[in-house]
Amino acid sequence: MSKLEIKPLKKSDYRKCIQFAKKGMHFNKYTKNPVGLELYSRYFWYNELISATKIYAAYQNEQLAGVLLLNEFGKQKPAATFFKRVFVEIMEKLVRNFDRANPYDDVNKVMLTDYRKHYKPTAEINYLAADPDNQTKGIGTFLLDQVAQDYDGCEINLYTDTDCSYQFYDYRGFERYREATIRYRRGEKFVPLTCFLYRRKF
Repeated sequence: MSKLEIKPLKKSDYRKCIQFAKKGMHFNKYTKNPVGLELYSRYFWYNELISATKIYAAYQNEQLAGVLLLNEFGKQKPAATFFKRVFVEIMEKLVRNFDRANPYDDVNKVMLTDYRKHYKPTAEINYLAADPDNQTKGIGTFLLDQVAQDYDGCEINLYTDTDCSYQFYDYRGFERYREATIRYRRGEKFVPLTCFLYRRKF
């Protein structure tokens, strides 16, 4: 098996990043409509991409194996193009109109406010996903190791929840700083979802 390498993310691989998010974060739990699922997955990827200041793309045999997006606070966001920002703004309005009772962002803001009373993070990991069809182990760890090299001594946080593989961070040096359980809309039902704020000093 060939080794993983960090390379610039190809725009032609954005589609793969959208698929990584769709499968890895189980977006199909929230809608069975294929058009809605595609639009939401694309919105999620672009929203995280335009918030990123640094992109770590792991390639193996020229095939994209995983991606990590990092938002270093106060730095320029090179991927925040006009088209992506407009698409995200339109989708945000549609999402808010569809689900006005969604408390996800609110509870994360509460956790962040408390966290920042005690720590001063340099950056936030916005997105970390590996190709679910790639059998190579350690893709996520490889990406985190690149962050560790570049941000030695820095405080970094991230959000995740029980619909994702949150246990991954428990074994990668992160502290589960705070958590909160909300009732989240899934189709026509409301189900419990636990949100986490993780932190780590690299």
